[in-house]
Parts: sequence; structure tokens; C-alpha cells
Amino acid sequence: MDADVPVLREAVGEMVRLIVDGSELVVLPRRWERIATGVGAERLLLDDVDRVEVQAAPWRCLRGEREHGISIPDVVWLGTWRHPFGLDLVAVRPRRGPCLQVDFRPKGRFARIALTVPEPEALGEELAALLGPGITFQGRWVGSSGG
Repeated sequence: MDADVPVLREAVGEMVRLIVDGSELVVLPRRWERIATGVGAERLLLDDVDRVEVQAAPWRCLRGEREHGISIPDVVWLGTWRHPFGLDLVAVRPRRGPCLQVDFRPKGRFARIALTVPEPEALGEELAALLGPGITFQGRWVGSSGG
């Protein structure tokens, strides 16, 4: 990726990096996460984002059953979860605080990504600004559906 690509947030030792590359949100798992989940770098269209939310209680981002990865309750949820709406990519460490949850319209590989990132509220605001006027930030919730 180009050095000029804006990095939304990145911190050494955190679980994943999020990068905006043109019209795509790129999720870059660390090496150990790729091994644990079987998922490499994922490119998700920004136009497919339906809602962005900060989950104060990270367990709320989980839905369905773990398909691949690691699940140690209240310690780490890392992998893919299958449910009636599709497949979610989860990289969450609940003890590190709130997680960022991004829901997608039903077009791509993932219906949701839920990630532990530094400063999830600030990241939500930045992502909302990148997505344009259809997405607003209200407290701990960002979305296009108004609720």
C-alpha cells in the first residue's frame, strides 16, 4: 500500500490496523491473527457501510456461532462468526474496553466487522467524516438509519 494512504488509527501491540485506501476500508490483521482466523487483509467497500457503532459492552458485537478462530470468554474473541445474516469478522479483546463495530449492506463477504482499536470513539468520528453526509455521529453511535 502507498505511504500516502491515510491510516485511521494504528497502535503498536493492538490487534488490527484499519486503513482507507481510496473507496475501500482495509482491515489488516497481525500475523498471529491471520493464523488464528484464516483471514488475511480484507478490502471492504466504504459504499457498503450501513452503520458504525462503538460497543461499550464488546460482547454485544457477537452474534451466531464461531466458525473459525479463538473464543476465550471475556479475554479474546478472534475469528469468524456465522449467523443467519452472513459472516462476521471479529477481533475483540473485551478487557481493553469498547470495540468498533462496522455493519455492511448484504453485498460483500462480511456482514459486520468488530474490532478492538485504540480510541474507538475518535475512530468512529473519523470514519463517519470519511463516509460523508449520510453518516452522522451521535454520542456512541454512528449510523445512516437514524436510530
